[in-house]
Amino acid sequence: PDPTCPTAATTHAAYDAAVVERLVPAAAAGAAHLLVATHNTASVEAAVGAMAAAGLAPSTPAIAFGQLCGMRDFLTFTLGAAGYRAYKILPYGPLRETLLYLTRRAQENADVLGNVGVDLALLRAELAGRVFGGGRKGA
Repeated sequence: PDPTCPTAATTHAAYDAAVVERLVPAAAAGAAHLLVATHNTASVEAAVGAMAAAGLAPSTPAIAFGQLCGMRDFLTFTLGAAGYRAYKILPYGPLRETLLYLTRRAQENADVLGNVGVDLALLRAELAGRVFGGGRKGA
């Protein structure tokens, strides 16, 4: 039988169940370290909620978050600003190898790429705030 999930929704549900029900509690018990590597905002929110429920501080060394550089930057930056360990993942290597990897990620994250408008709107708002006032000083 095919071991993959048939839809993106079932993939997200399986991922969330693994993170929330098994991996965050294992990290809280000292039995695991976890990198929540997803572009799905709901999955990140579920992991953050599970951490809070388990009594884990955002800065715990047992759990970190990561997204590909240039994808869902607002998610990574928001996590980092809130004290979570947040990383941008930057694939590197020979073009023929990284291009195939990034093409696959783009196919898997078509919903993220389809919502580039969210990222663009946030960037425009930040730029307007910095240029026309109200933006963070020194950022």
